[in-house]
Amino acid sequence: MEKWGTQVDNREPVCVGEFTHAVDSKSRVAIPHAFRKEMRLVDGDKVVVARGPDCCIEVHTAEGWRKHVEKVMGSVPLYDPQARRLRRARLSQSREVELDSQGRILIPKNLKDVSGIADSAVIIGVGPFFEIWEPGRYRTYFQSADSRYDDDLLMLDRPDEEVGSRFHPHAGSLPSGEREGLGGLTSKGSGESPSRRDAAQSGTVPGFQEPDAQAAEPDAGGEEV
Repeated sequence: MEKWGTQVDNREPVCVGEFTHAVDSKSRVAIPHAFRKEMRLVDGDKVVVARGPDCCIEVHTAEGWRKHVEKVMGSVPLYDPQARRLRRARLSQSREVELDSQGRILIPKNLKDVSGIADSAVIIGVGPFFEIWEPGRYRTYFQSADSRYDDDLLMLDRPDEEVGSRFHPHAGSLPSGEREGLGGLTSKGSGESPSRRDAAQSGTVPGFQEPDAQAAEPDAGGEEV
């Protein structure tokens, strides 16, 4: 396999494109050559496969995954029920797998079962990582998403703070004027996110009451390689 050289390159990978690859009887699939090159992967390197949204599988470089855990997973509240569910599901179902001499990785059984992947897979680039999909499920998703493409493009014209606040776990419960106070997952937030109690005392979380006045809520439970 071609080596990408020994010069240190700290730029983030940008994976783009769509590929269809076979999945062999041992649940191995080849990473597209373009993605291996972009992510600077060689024989023996390890990547992290994780359960993604819409029943896809995400594939991150080891360094990219470490940054993801530190910056994203580390910024959600520690004991919030939704955050607990996310951490447990996200991290416990992730696996580290090794790139073999033919550029293939193993799809773990737990992720193969969730994704529905059998003997072929669609592999798409989504910037710093890529996703692996069951072909039929991907076609269904893409047909639905494609009809919203023009509307989704409008997100690129919105201020970073507004876009980031949409993806904060508590942003939906806060008035728009209060969302910029959220740190954590907002793209330009700074410092720690206020606790729900602090937010309640300042009147930003409607309906919140002190524990002695409110019952505790239960946890909601082929292409060329």
